[in-house]
Amino acid sequence: MNCYNTYVCGPDKAILKLHKNLRKAESSILIQLRTGKVGLARFLCKRRVPGYGSPRCRCGRGVGTPVHFLLQCDIYAEQRRRGFGDLSRRTFRDLIDSPELVAVAAKWAIRTGELQQFELASRLLYGEGSEQRGERDREGSREGVG
Repeated sequence: MNCYNTYVCGPDKAILKLHKNLRKAESSILIQLRTGKVGLARFLCKRRVPGYGSPRCRCGRGVGTPVHFLLQCDIYAEQRRRGFGDLSRRTFRDLIDSPELVAVAAKWAIRTGELQQFELASRLLYGEGSEQRGERDREGSREGVG
């Protein structure tokens, strides 16, 4: 039976398999990257978010889309190489449709810091920035005592 209504038939089993071992934030970013409804310049410009008058990426070399972010943006070239290795033979679909790669892609996307809505998730899940934040919190509490 072909079913195009997920409310009646439920989500596709292949898609659910992609999310099986992901944490909530990783699953969320995967959905956003797959749909293109993510906090990158093209989507934010299209939605007329203040400060995003252009769909161009901050790197100036392309439109801020999930494909550009994951595979092409010069700002993240080094992080991309360390996170994924050689991507020369990989496509966007490889990264978001492969059960072996979705966790790596989701974690990498969160850890870049490009998507501000995942900043807290990055600190809580991967410990990034938690030491600096902890130090600022302690200093602030000392200033308030007295």
